[in-house]
Amino acid sequence: MNYIISIIRALFRHRWLILLGTTFFTLLVIYYTRHMQGGYDVKATLYTGVASGYNLESDKRTDWATVQNSMDNLISIMQAESTLKRVCLRLFARILIQGNPDKENNGITASSYNYTYNHLKNSPNGAEILKLIDKSSEDKTVANLEKYMRPHRDNYIYGLFYYNHPFYSYNALKNIKVQRRLTSDLLDISYSSGDPGIVYNTVSILMDEFVEEYRRIRYGETDKVIKYFEEELKRIGKKLNLEEEDLTKYNVEKRIINYIDETKEIAAISKEYELREQDALFAFNSSKSMLEELEKHMDSNAKQVLKNMEFVDKLREASSITGRISEAEAMTVSSKTDDQTLINEKKRLSEIKQELNDLTSSYIGHKYTKEGASRTNIIDQWLEQTLLYEKAKAELQIVQNARSELNDRYVFFAPVGTTIKQKERMINFTERNYLTVLQSYNEALLRKKNLEMTSATLKVLNEPTYPISSNSTNRKQIVIAACAVSFLIIVALLLLVEMLDRTLRDASRTRRVTGFKVIGAIPNTSPSRYGGLTKTYVQLSVKELSNSLLRFLTKRKSPGVFIINLFSTSDNSGEEELGNLICGYMQSRMLNARFITYGVDFNTDSTQFLLAKSITDFYTLQGEDVLIVAYPPLSTSNIPSALLHDANANILVASADRGWKTIDKQLCEQLTQQLSKTDVPFRICLTNANRDAVEDFTGQLPPHTLLRRIGYRLSQLSLTEKIIFNLRRKAKEAADAQFALIAASMFVNIKIGLFSMVLILLFTTICLIQLGNDERTNWKPGQNIMTYFFIVWLLFYILEILNPNNVMAAWNINLTPYALTPLICAFVVPIVIRTKKDIELLLIIWSIFVLIFTLKGYWQKNHGFSSKDLYFLHVVGGARTHIIWSGIRYFSCFSDAANYGVHAAMSTVTFAIASFFVDSRWKRIYFLFIAFCGIYGMGISGTRSAMGVLMGGMLMITVIAKNWKALLGGIFISISIFAFFYYTNIGSGNQYIHKMRSSFHPTEDASYLVRVENRMRMKELMAKKPIGYGVGLSTGNFEPKEQMPYPPDSWLVGVWVETGIVGLILYLGIHGILFAWCSWLLMFKVRNKSLRGLVAAWLCMDAGYFIAAYVNDVMQYPNPLTVYIGFALCFAAPHIDKRISEEEKEKELVATQKN
Repeated sequence: MNYIISIIRALFRHRWLILLGTTFFTLLVIYYTRHMQGGYDVKATLYTGVASGYNLESDKRTDWATVQNSMDNLISIMQAESTLKRVCLRLFARILIQGNPDKENNGITASSYNYTYNHLKNSPNGAEILKLIDKSSEDKTVANLEKYMRPHRDNYIYGLFYYNHPFYSYNALKNIKVQRRLTSDLLDISYSSGDPGIVYNTVSILMDEFVEEYRRIRYGETDKVIKYFEEELKRIGKKLNLEEEDLTKYNVEKRIINYIDETKEIAAISKEYELREQDALFAFNSSKSMLEELEKHMDSNAKQVLKNMEFVDKLREASSITGRISEAEAMTVSSKTDDQTLINEKKRLSEIKQELNDLTSSYIGHKYTKEGASRTNIIDQWLEQTLLYEKAKAELQIVQNARSELNDRYVFFAPVGTTIKQKERMINFTERNYLTVLQSYNEALLRKKNLEMTSATLKVLNEPTYPISSNSTNRKQIVIAACAVSFLIIVALLLLVEMLDRTLRDASRTRRVTGFKVIGAIPNTSPSRYGGLTKTYVQLSVKELSNSLLRFLTKRKSPGVFIINLFSTSDNSGEEELGNLICGYMQSRMLNARFITYGVDFNTDSTQFLLAKSITDFYTLQGEDVLIVAYPPLSTSNIPSALLHDANANILVASADRGWKTIDKQLCEQLTQQLSKTDVPFRICLTNANRDAVEDFTGQLPPHTLLRRIGYRLSQLSLTEKIIFNLRRKAKEAADAQFALIAASMFVNIKIGLFSMVLILLFTTICLIQLGNDERTNWKPGQNIMTYFFIVWLLFYILEILNPNNVMAAWNINLTPYALTPLICAFVVPIVIRTKKDIELLLIIWSIFVLIFTLKGYWQKNHGFSSKDLYFLHVVGGARTHIIWSGIRYFSCFSDAANYGVHAAMSTVTFAIASFFVDSRWKRIYFLFIAFCGIYGMGISGTRSAMGVLMGGMLMITVIAKNWKALLGGIFISISIFAFFYYTNIGSGNQYIHKMRSSFHPTEDASYLVRVENRMRMKELMAKKPIGYGVGLSTGNFEPKEQMPYPPDSWLVGVWVETGIVGLILYLGIHGILFAWCSWLLMFKVRNKSLRGLVAAWLCMDAGYFIAAYVNDVMQYPNPLTVYIGFALCFAAPHIDKRISEEEKEKELVATQKN
């Protein structure tokens, strides 16, 4: 438990280091992340059709494992390096082709174009790469960049993708997120970047490149096969056409119509002629045999007839005719036709036959031969056979000639047939090849179609849209993480140091390091650390230590006195000072105590001391009851054991801020050996201890504020102990509550006027009760002229109820800022604020809220407005005055930007001046930082009236400083600021400086001219309203009988409108006298420069504030509280100054008495 308490106390002791260290690192992170921009998100949805698509094999079930694999493939392809590389090149090309350096073009911002162009232009090969940009074609540019890209570290395009470019690098593009939406066919693609044009074009290009890449991978081989078959079909088709044309040409050349039919016909004719030849040969041979046989039976007379020339001629003619008839009949057999020529030939043959018969008859004298045969019959038969012979001979000759022709035809058709078969075979082969390729081509097409059905049917369901507004960054998480991590690291380091550190510091650590018990701890008597409380701390700690020592004084030692030995291990441990304090306390308790020290009251180098058995051996007693002896350090002189044994207590005095070294350990070990045989207590007393170490023995030391009491109880782990609140300073806590109310309104809609009145009345009542119960309360500071003035003003405010136009709701709401706040501040603040540290505490409390307001304004500017802020802007109508020509006016936690800007200026003036009058360097730095936060708030609020606060505060400090150099310096700075804004245009490009500069040229400001005109019209109306329109009715938030038709546009004009000329004169008179009175007090009644400077900071803030109040309505929460605390502090300052003078005189008196 003690270890836990020591850890808690160690952390509490280093609370400022933890707080400031954490704050420093957090602010460092805030500074380095100040340019962090909210990313622009672009989303798109892609329909794939993998899960719900169909295929040509529709009877198969869906394989969900295959579907998941397909979806994983799609995601992998989209995030593949090759895909992102093409996205990089096309995006780079598009930015350079379509971008414009002056304005946004086709979704490409000017900033992204300028950044890309300048980055390229300033590269070593920038000019060379710029020549690759073809403004007329994005595809050509991409092709040029692909050709230029080489895997080399100096290649710009290669480095563009593989280094860390924020737009085009692989590290940037791989942040594209692709996710499947549950088990659907949809892929959600999202990407975030700092430039809206970049992120939009990136996703757009990715969608196109992904579809192309998927098609290339998925259909690439199938497309190649299809293309091959298409080319083969063209080639084989062309070859087939050529071969068919060649066959046709050959048939035409050989006059072949139908080779098979023609050869069949020739074969049939050949068979017919073969039969006819046989018949003709048979007839020929028969006729020939018959002729020979008939000639054998002919006699010479008959033979003589046959030799007759006429007969021969006739016979020859008959033979000729017979041959022609046979030839004609052979022709007519084939053609199945007859003609007149054949008929005539037959007729002529018949005639010749008759002529031959007649001729034979005329030549034959005897009718019969000697054998008795008839010569006429033989001649006729011979003639008939001769004709038949001639006919058969002619037919045979004709058939043989035909056979010869047919043989020639066979000779002709044989090679033709072979050639035709060869050509037809080639055609058939080519045709079959063509059909095979055609079948394969159709199968490939079918496979492709099946792939399209069974694989992704890529379709962009939701197109990427151009982002209009940026997202909030994770800067908040980064800052919180930095704050937490820095806090933990600092705490860990402190705990490590705490574990290893051997500095004595407090009782628990001293006992852990040395092994000895601690009897007490005394703080440093120098007032530099605890100021006026140091004396109290010393008194309480000495009292506790002395009481502890008195418990050991139970038995007088051999000389008859009580002896307390003080010694140390090194010089400057404070035993002499400690002895004086203990002696002084015991003397105050009416004890006869005396403190003696080495080198003054006795000589440690003498023999009497070195060989002493008792204190009386080297010191003569003078009737003391208690003798406190300070011995030299153990490192320089030994203390006789007898002296250690002959004592009531041995106290080792050690400085709490000193480390326990090895020499100390050795000296104490020797000392314990000397004390080993005695029961004399041995304890350690710490000097130069801090307040926490002293509180281990005294309990909680003053001041007994609520926060210190809570902190003390927590440090003791008194977690459930009941706390009785001491509310003596509830006025300051009421101020805290007012600021906290403003901060809380960031998150909750609070009626600030009503809540503020309840809070301030509650805290004031409690505070007054507590002050009344405190006997030390001095009520005189509260009885000042400011209190009396605002009592008069409160009475006038109450009389406004009688105004015929009064509305009680408006009267109630304005009661607090108008009357209660100034009156309560005037009476309570001078009573409660008693020291200069109280004023610094007020400043620190205020500074915390200034930081909160600044962080809120910073967040609005860099991360956007909250829903509550947007409601004020777009529903209530705040956008009309906050989103204007000069930009956005940020209002932090306040009701409007003017109120925030003036409050920021008030903090700037107060803390800037106060930083020169605080004692601590860290407070000076801190106050200057708060002043800088105020300047930042002025800038982002765009409030021109805030300049009046600065100018008024600067002029006021030069007046009350009572220093000609300060006066001249203030005048010079004021003139410089006026000249900067009035006569120059420096910084006008900045919207905030431009806005501030416009306040120095009011005649050029349309709003100022409108205000002047409105005031002229108000003047006419107000002539009839000496007590005004009624409190709170200068605005249109209520419905009175009469309403001022013109806006008051400033606080003082609002006072005039609401309370009339009577109220305005009273109001201005009170505040004018207050300024004069407060200035006189500071200049002539407050002598302490530091106190005068701190209070003057508040008064200068008031002066600047009322200048701003003339030009703007800025008397809104929490400004009234701050303003009237400033006035009230001026009346508290003389009383604080008096106490400081008294303390200084007391210190001088104590120092004189010591000397």
